[in-house]
Amino acid sequence: MAGFELDVSLSRSIRNFFQVIRIEKKEVSSIYFYAILSGLIQLSLPLGIQAIINFAQAAAGRGKLPASMWLLIILVVGGVFIAGLLQVNQMRLVEKIQQRIFSRYAFEFTFKIPRLKVKETENYYLPELVNRFFDSVSLQKSLSKLLLDIPLAIIQIFFGLILLSIYNAIFILLGLILLVVVLLVLFVSAKRGLEASLAESNYKYSLMGWIQELARGFKTFKISDSHHLHLKKTDLNLKLQQSTLEIENKVKSSFNDVISLQKQAVLFQQNLYNQELLLRAEESKFSIGESSMFLVNARENKLLETQQKLNELKAKFFKSLLGVVWSTGQLK
Repeated sequence: MAGFELDVSLSRSIRNFFQVIRIEKKEVSSIYFYAILSGLIQLSLPLGIQAIINFAQAAAGRGKLPASMWLLIILVVGGVFIAGLLQVNQMRLVEKIQQRIFSRYAFEFTFKIPRLKVKETENYYLPELVNRFFDSVSLQKSLSKLLLDIPLAIIQIFFGLILLSIYNAIFILLGLILLVVVLLVLFVSAKRGLEASLAESNYKYSLMGWIQELARGFKTFKISDSHHLHLKKTDLNLKLQQSTLEIENKVKSSFNDVISLQKQAVLFQQNLYNQELLLRAEESKFSIGESSMFLVNARENKLLETQQKLNELKAKFFKSLLGVVWSTGQLK
C-alpha cells in the first residue's frame, strides 16, 4: 500500500470547503437567516423571563397577577416554540445538504475512476485510496456543526456583546479582546490541527487497506491460521504508525527548539553589542573623571554575563540542530 506525501495548505482547504458550500448557496443562506432569527429570539427570552420575575415580585403582596404578566408569559412560551421550529427547519436543510453531498461525491468517484491515467497511479494502491470516499461521511457530520452550532454561537455572541455594551462600554473592549484571542488561537493551532487530522486519516485508511486485503485473501489466511501472519502484520502496521508519529513529533519539537533558540541568540547578540557600547561609554566617562571604577566593573560584569548566556544559547542551538539531524536519521 503506497502512501503519498502530506501536502497541507490551510487556505486551500478552506477554499475547497467554501466551494462545496457555494454549490448549496440557497440552502446555506436559508440556514443563516433562520440562525439570525433564532439568535434574536433566544436573546430576547432572558429579558422576558427577567421581566416576568420583576412583575411576580411586584405583585407578590397583591394576591393577583397583572394581565401584562400573562402576556409576557405567552410571548416567552411562543418565543421558545418559534425558536424550536426555526431549529427544526435548519436541521431539515442541513440533512438535505448532507444527502446531496453524499450523492454528488458518489457520482464523482464512479465517473472519475475509469478515467484515471494509468501512469500517474502506478505508485498508489487504488483500493486503499478509494476508501477515502468515506471522508464524505465525516464531511456530512461536520456540516451540522459548521452550519448550525457555529453560526448560532457567533450570532448569539455578537448580539450578546451589543446587549452588554448598552449596560457598560467596557464590555466592548472585552469583546474585542475575546475576538483577538480567538483569532490568535485559530492562527496558531489551525494548521497543526489540520496536519494531525490528515496524518491520522492516512494511517487509518492505510490500516483499512490491509484489512481489506485480508478479507480479499481470507482463504489463504485461513489455511495458514497457525502462523498468525494476519495478526503480526496488523500489529506491525500499528507499531509503524506509532513510530512514525513519534519521529514526526520529535522532529517538529527539535525544529521548533532550533527556531526559538536562533531568535533568542539574535536578541542576545544585539544585547551583547549594546553592552559593549555601554562599557566603552562608561570607560570614556571614567577617563575624564565623570565615572568610577565600580561602575566600570559593573558594566564589565554585565557584559561577561551576557557573553556567557549567549555561549549557552549557541550550545543549546547546536544541540537542538543535531537533535533534528538525529531525529530524521541523517546523523552518521
